[in-house]
Parts: sequence; structure tokens; C-alpha cells
Amino acid sequence: MSTRSVMVVDRPRLAESIGALAIDDSKVDPVQAVLDETMDSGRTTAASASATRHTSPTARSGPA
Repeated sequence: MSTRSVMVVDRPRLAESIGALAIDDSKVDPVQAVLDETMDSGRTTAASASATRHTSPTARSGPA
């Protein structure tokens, strides 16, 4: 199992800067890579982020 609890898909410089495992989705299936790193237990939490200049009000408002 991976000793790194954070995995980042398709952002190698970001992954390196925070000490995370970089997963290159152009070379491997990211779902399979996470399963391989976690001995098939999968993830407990996932987050998706986008680099845009504007964030929608819904995204900033938090849980409903």
C-alpha cells in the first residue's frame, strides 16, 4: 500500500510540491492506479479542482 495518502491525477508538479503520488492518466487508468496503491480498498475521500479565474457561487457556498 502507498505510504502517501494523497494522490493527484494529471498534475505532476502539484503532486511533487505537496509530496503526493502523481498519477499520469495518459499512461495508466487512474482508478486502477488508486486501487493498486491502496491494495484494492480504494479512496476514502475525493476532490476535484479546476484552475479557472472564476469560481461559481455554488462551489463557494459549501454543503446544502
